Amino acid sequence: MASFLSAFNELYGKIRSENDTEPAECISNIPDDLFHFWFLLPSSLMIILLAFSFHRKSLCLSCLGGRPAAVFPMDILSKSNRMSYVAAWGAMTHLAFEMTFGETQIVSLHGPTYVTIWNKILSMAVIGVGYFPLFAGLALDSLVSLAVTFLYACVLLAVDIYKIFECELIPTARLIFIVRDLPSLACLGYLCVSIPVCIFHGLRSKSLRIFTSSERVSFLGEDKDLESTSEAEHVRDLLRPPKPPPPAARNLKEKVAGIAKSVFARVIYQNKHKYRYSTRVLSVTVMGIILLYLAVVEFFVMILPLFTILSNGFKETLDEIGREFQLGEEEWITETRDEFILFQDLIQDGRICVIVSLTFAGATGVLSILHMLTSYRTNMLSLYKGDNTHIPHRSEFANTGLLLGSMKYAGFQIAYIGWGFILHLICFLLISVALCVLIIILMEGYTEWLIGILATTWPAWVMTIVLMVVQKLSAKFFFLQDRGLLLAMNNRRALFSFSFFLFFYNIFLGFLSCLMRIIKSIVIGTIFLSRLDNSALPRRFQMMDPGLCVNI
Repeated sequence: MASFLSAFNELYGKIRSENDTEPAECISNIPDDLFHFWFLLPSSLMIILLAFSFHRKSLCLSCLGGRPAAVFPMDILSKSNRMSYVAAWGAMTHLAFEMTFGETQIVSLHGPTYVTIWNKILSMAVIGVGYFPLFAGLALDSLVSLAVTFLYACVLLAVDIYKIFECELIPTARLIFIVRDLPSLACLGYLCVSIPVCIFHGLRSKSLRIFTSSERVSFLGEDKDLESTSEAEHVRDLLRPPKPPPPAARNLKEKVAGIAKSVFARVIYQNKHKYRYSTRVLSVTVMGIILLYLAVVEFFVMILPLFTILSNGFKETLDEIGREFQLGEEEWITETRDEFILFQDLIQDGRICVIVSLTFAGATGVLSILHMLTSYRTNMLSLYKGDNTHIPHRSEFANTGLLLGSMKYAGFQIAYIGWGFILHLICFLLISVALCVLIIILMEGYTEWLIGILATTWPAWVMTIVLMVVQKLSAKFFFLQDRGLLLAMNNRRALFSFSFFLFFYNIFLGFLSCLMRIIKSIVIGTIFLSRLDNSALPRRFQMMDPGLCVNI
């Protein structure tokens, strides 16, 4: 929160100073760097406690009764404690966002560039050690480990709430802090509620032990009822007779509901009954959505006040010189007034462009994540059937490469989502600014240039459309039998003559087609940049795409 807090203080102070009020700077009593440094001490003690809570499988079993043993933060292959892991990762998303895309540094080394570059690396190591017990407690799934996780969640939630309410701020400023930290507060609140419930149910059913044994760790996630899994349900669906088609809509309300449901399933997300995503995929999905949320909120908070400051500056000048023309005033005053009014209108238009761009960039990012989930589920169900045509063949990868891709997947996906959002934001901003400038020019009456362009190019566009339509209709109705249903030619001599004369016209169409190919490549590559399941390279070169290799 340090970088966000400093930027917020600067903008908030300027706005309040313009309103003739004393700017109040919010300085946190719990700096992030000191908090995470001191947090290493209890984290290390908790890691040692969890390590002594169960036995080793090998290596000096007679020493200290086989204790301590290595602890792990998360089983990436199972589906146990999915929502708790999702909440834990969601609570860490703001740290990952600030460490990767912000200026927050827990470790501050001073010196040459090759020394300061270690600030990020060491800061990430401090974060990893500090939050390790939060995940290890969920992985061990014992009374002691869950109690440690509950304690950690309560402490972090209390610290976040204290940071929000420690400063005396106006309601709007405090609301900004609450909205920004809402995902972290929700995730930590879920852990504070769900873990005691899990402990209660475990003690009641006598399935929760005080200390986790090595055998229990080995079989985490395998004690659930296999008949209720999505895989078993999928097998049962394959053996059942196909369901009858749904009845036709009887009234307008049912038709509209059916169309809305179909559009939602096709455009946004299509649910599949009882299908459960893996813990890591679900965690990465939630982290990606929270990352987009934080990026949109911070851009709104950082950029929109700049437009307010600029607009207030022009407003004060216009109030001094007057907004209406007065007889006898000097010419430079009239010119200055007109320019300032134009600049003020441009600032308002720029504000709208930024709002629209941020909204669309965030929406396209969320849609991309949801489509990625659907693609992942479709690919997994295809693999269950033995169909692996949607991914490169297994022989193209070494075992080391497959494991390496599995290790990189989560980090790569979050980074790609971040870069995709930035690129989408730039593209939407350029498009909105271009449309805004075009509309302003047309509203001011400058239409001669557009009429000239249309008058010059309309014959080329008409000829292009006519040639494309004529070739398609002639191929379907004149040169193929049964209106194109059979690949058998009619009128061969006419076809040869037709192809000869159209050769020269198709050269012109080829130039336009090449231009459209470039535009489509740029647009599709930009849209699917944040998705690892779609390669940005051609099929023959897709193995050179690091994102696709990690996804596989």
